[in-house]
Amino acid sequence: MKSQTISNPISSTHSDMTTTAEETVCFTVDLPLSLHQQFSALAERQGISKAELFRLMIENPKLGAIAQPVPLRRPTKRFTVDLPLALHEAFSIQMIRQHQKKAVWVRGAIAQLLKDMKDDAVMP
Repeated sequence: MKSQTISNPISSTHSDMTTTAEETVCFTVDLPLSLHQQFSALAERQGISKAELFRLMIENPKLGAIAQPVPLRRPTKRFTVDLPLALHEAFSIQMIRQHQKKAVWVRGAIAQLLKDMKDDAVMP
């Protein structure tokens, strides 16, 4: 973990404050525009950010087993999220074991999540 010292020139009594920043990896994937819009709407309905919803998805190893590849259609919209280094490494290892590219898995996992949410919505 990185530690940085922040100086506050206004306050002389509390002039130095130490914060700890977790190392992160910036992860970017292009999503078909319609998939990006549906994912945004789902995150909004759940009351959480797309980034947090994405992190929850990749922390669930069972989801990757059922995700089917989704073709990358045009137009696309780029989705970027900062992942804690440990989560990114675990995700990378999981994808290597499954012989999948991370971006392909992400598109499939988001499509599967949206399908599952839609199926749950129509169940009596």
